[in-house]
Amino acid sequence: MINIGRNEILFEALSTEVSILSSKVDRINIFLKDSNLLLEIDLRILYNENEFLKLIFSGIREYSFYHNSDYLFYNVEEYKFLRSNGLYYLSFDPEVNSMNEVSENDGDFVLSENIEGYIY
Repeated sequence: MINIGRNEILFEALSTEVSILSSKVDRINIFLKDSNLLLEIDLRILYNENEFLKLIFSGIREYSFYHNSDYLFYNVEEYKFLRSNGLYYLSFDPEVNSMNEVSENDGDFVLSENIEGYIY
């Protein structure tokens, strides 16, 4: 795995260099490690289907994911990636009228103190 950054460096990379738009969520893992809650999301990158991006969230403040079998799991058609009050926020089902701020109407989201990313 190639480390592409943590926190601010990863935020900049995902905002400019690495696109997760039209990627597919391959796996979501939520687990405790040394009494700390971690959430990992593996995404299959659109422009190279043999390449994956692993996002690891730590210092989880809140998360929410929903699935219904009537819909495909899980194409990233839109997303919102923000820094908010010193935290990192990623939503795969954002309210489109508020793309520059966290909204209570956003779905499928993670709010965390830290985020790191790897390509594999």
